[in-house]
Amino acid sequence: MNKTARELVSGQQVEWVRPDDLVDQALQKMAKHDLTALPVVEPSTGTAPGAIKGFVDVVDLVAFLANVGTRTMTNPYGAGESRSIATDDMAILHRRSKEFRITNTVEVSDYCKRNPLHKVNQNMSAKDLIHFFGKSNEYIHRVAVVDDNHNLIGVLTQSMLLRCIHGNLSQMREINDLKAGSLRMTEVNKLATVPADMVAFDAFMTMHKEGLSSLAVVSSNGEIFENISATDLKGALTDFKRLLLSVRDYLAVTRALVIGKKRAEGLVYCEREKSLVEVMNRINETRVHRLYVVDEQRKPVGVVSLTDIYHNLQRVIA
Repeated sequence: MNKTARELVSGQQVEWVRPDDLVDQALQKMAKHDLTALPVVEPSTGTAPGAIKGFVDVVDLVAFLANVGTRTMTNPYGAGESRSIATDDMAILHRRSKEFRITNTVEVSDYCKRNPLHKVNQNMSAKDLIHFFGKSNEYIHRVAVVDDNHNLIGVLTQSMLLRCIHGNLSQMREINDLKAGSLRMTEVNKLATVPADMVAFDAFMTMHKEGLSSLAVVSSNGEIFENISATDLKGALTDFKRLLLSVRDYLAVTRALVIGKKRAEGLVYCEREKSLVEVMNRINETRVHRLYVVDEQRKPVGVVSLTDIYHNLQRVIA
């Protein structure tokens, strides 16, 4: 708990993009390094990062998809028009996917208007970082750690900080007394579900409209089946036609191609009576960003995100 921000990111190799790099280059880098965001940075000298301009996040890319995917576009050969990916012919679909190859990353930084840039000084303590991430009126997923000259030295995420501090936190009685079913949830992380047979593009549009980064995927009887998140958009990188698959088929195809070897597969959930410590342990073990809370029939009744965890932690940590 006494570590500084600089110590927490020590040894980190920062992956970043330049303002004039293209969106599809950012997507490729995210997929390659299993990242959900990249800092947009003006180079200082050579290949070293300099002053950070913002982040480009997978949620920004979902918002960008919502814009690109619902514009009225005409067939370049003059044969009709389409108002959505769902009604595109191949020529128009190609035109839409091209937008990701001609747009600069700086143009989509905080495109969703939910992930503004947050910078912290390298000397901020872990305890102060908990309170920073747990601000009740903000939803902070990551911070840029900067030196005294405001140059980027690392990126600290909610997950990274939790892995460093959860051992200390598990010893606190106040935290052990908190249960998953009674945590104070944030409105931004409200539970939303979609059927497994919904078209993947429509699921991403639902995610965007609801202002969420993930949705619970349920079977016909309401039982939780999977989770689709903004991160899964990386699976459409090389073939936009995949967005027309059902959510079930889209996840089966794209996770095998993009993230199947890098993160825990399958759904992660817990029961209402699990303690916050058990929730944190499960998140650390699986490297997920949220746990769904289910009832006895495995029907989703809530979701505990990393943001929820920090909002609750800052209430009990003096």
